Amino acid sequence: MPNTPSDILPVVRDILERTFFVANPADITLETVASDVDGWDSLTHTQVILAVERAFNVRFSAREVTALANVGDLVALIAAKTAP
Repeated sequence: MPNTPSDILPVVRDILERTFFVANPADITLETVASDVDGWDSLTHTQVILAVERAFNVRFSAREVTALANVGDLVALIAAKTAP
């Protein structure tokens, strides 16, 4: 199970690419925020979170999800949840 940011980010990019049909996944960085991605609204945010939970076999609380400011925060949260 990947648990470093460099292992996690490509998986998150793949999820975002499939959810939002991102033309260039490399444009998704740790600093990317929802407003940077066309179509990222509350419904698709939920879809992303569910896909991430499935991909990494983790569960996030509502508090954790609402505290996420950017992709980097999501990657860090995944890393914390998957740490040995």
